[in-house]
Amino acid sequence: MAEDLISNFRATSNFHQAGYTYALIMWGLFLVYCILYQVGRCRTYWSRYKALKTGLPQPYHPGFVARALHKLEYTIRLPVVGDYMAVKHLSILSFILVLNTITILFAPFTFGDDGYMLPAVSQMDRRAAYVACVNFSLVIIFGSRNTIITKMSGISFEQLIPYHRWLAKLGFAEMITHIVWRIMVEAQRSGTAKAALFADIEQGTGTIATLGYLILYVTSLGYIRRNYFEVFYYSHIVGIIVSVAASMWHEVGIMLYFVPPLALWLGDRAIRSYNSWYQATSVLEIDGSTDTITRVVFEKDHAKSSYRPGQYVFVAFSGGVNGYGRFKRLFTWANWHPMTISEIHHNSRHRKQEIVEVQDNLDYSVEEKKDMSVSSSSSSTAVQYEDVGYRQVPTPQSDHSLVGSLHIKTLGNYTTRLRDIANKGSHSIKLRVDGPFGSPLDFADQPVFVAISTGVGVTPSMAFIKDLVERRSQGLATVETNTIYFIWSVASEEHTRAFLPLLAECAQMAENSVQSLSFFVEINITREQQPGQLDMLRRLSTQHKWQLVYQRINPQDIIQRISTSHPHVCMHTCGSLEFMTAVKNAGVKQGWSVHDEAFEF
Repeated sequence: MAEDLISNFRATSNFHQAGYTYALIMWGLFLVYCILYQVGRCRTYWSRYKALKTGLPQPYHPGFVARALHKLEYTIRLPVVGDYMAVKHLSILSFILVLNTITILFAPFTFGDDGYMLPAVSQMDRRAAYVACVNFSLVIIFGSRNTIITKMSGISFEQLIPYHRWLAKLGFAEMITHIVWRIMVEAQRSGTAKAALFADIEQGTGTIATLGYLILYVTSLGYIRRNYFEVFYYSHIVGIIVSVAASMWHEVGIMLYFVPPLALWLGDRAIRSYNSWYQATSVLEIDGSTDTITRVVFEKDHAKSSYRPGQYVFVAFSGGVNGYGRFKRLFTWANWHPMTISEIHHNSRHRKQEIVEVQDNLDYSVEEKKDMSVSSSSSSTAVQYEDVGYRQVPTPQSDHSLVGSLHIKTLGNYTTRLRDIANKGSHSIKLRVDGPFGSPLDFADQPVFVAISTGVGVTPSMAFIKDLVERRSQGLATVETNTIYFIWSVASEEHTRAFLPLLAECAQMAENSVQSLSFFVEINITREQQPGQLDMLRRLSTQHKWQLVYQRINPQDIIQRISTSHPHVCMHTCGSLEFMTAVKNAGVKQGWSVHDEAFEF
């Protein structure tokens, strides 16, 4: 039987030619993109080298091509489906659709004496199926977190996920044409459609593969993916195994398309298993004292060098966070959630870091103000301080360990249980961490950086801001950023409490920076009309000249106001999809370079 399947495979068959032609074109275009990306990295390296060598600033100024590409970030809402899509993504998807159609009809683009003859209808469905298998192979690669693809292209896992979904839908539509046509042909021969499903080994394996594809498609619908993530995740694993195994049995030739991405996927699983199971992770601190945010400080061995600001990790908690039923405890270490690392700690281990404020009635000199280090104690100076907050600032036991903070919004049963367990002072919570993942964004070459966030979307913004402020304040010549705007929208003053110590630390470092650094903070409180009871926010805003606005945020007005002083700006935004769309589009209209963060798995 196996010999028969192998003997039926012909590498020069009409439908196989369509498949490998499409694969060669797609991978060729991707290779060109990777080369351009690496050239850009070399230019960045050379610019920073000159900055170190000459001591002169080398700020980034976008050229005509870069400005044109920034315009493609403009986002529109698609009719009927209601999804948001950037013009860039819409253009790429349209190109892929056209390329698929041309490949199915005309590949391998050879012409005889009589010109080109379209393939027969009996071959067209198989050509579509082979092109679909190439799309499915790309889907497997784009769904992997650790591959050479992300290293070569600089495109991270969460940025590839939209292409993962679109190519899967496109491949499924192409595969349906093959499935329906073959059932019709076999039904005419055998008499009934039911008999056609399992007429022989080829038809039977095709039917089983179809069931696998249906499992993948149905359980990946937006409603199931967002509300029943575990169902989506485990059905995906089952569907992939069934569909791929049955497809390769059904048509042995498609092993050429499935085996390489499967090898990369298995390598990804091995790396992730090592990162999460063999690199020890410990919980150093967990604080659920606020109703809206739970702060978790963790230490992960041998992960320090792999972290970049704004990246995220997948975490799995034990100790009742998943519930207390037998079934839920069974999946304790299989319930992974993406969370952004809000801060990396560098200070001395177990040191209590003070965020202090000078009393309003005291006058102090410039020298005294410079002595107000966030890690110094009030007993070392004659100036009287009024403490407004404390936080633990641990650092790793090993130079190779990563110590980071997660600020987790209380939203749903999982995060509510985590907060409640933290409030009880329980030490039974254990943590596993897979990552970090995410784009290695570095805004240090941008003279002006703007972060606009809502709610807990502030976590990546704070990571970027702290990194820029730390390096700039230490006098690193490669950090060109001299102006930072931080715009934050929250529902109430209380929602700022968990982040105020870190924000105050950044403001203090900016004021004492070795190199010139302007740090502007605007906090919009949307559900309160006047100052509330959070005294810490009022005093810190007075000390550091933060602007408190008690109304809804207007991204267009803010961006227009900033653009009058800074025409070339790099901006990062994180929040709801509607909010990020409004912010991105306002920035694109000004010609800014815009980046956003959205978890849509």
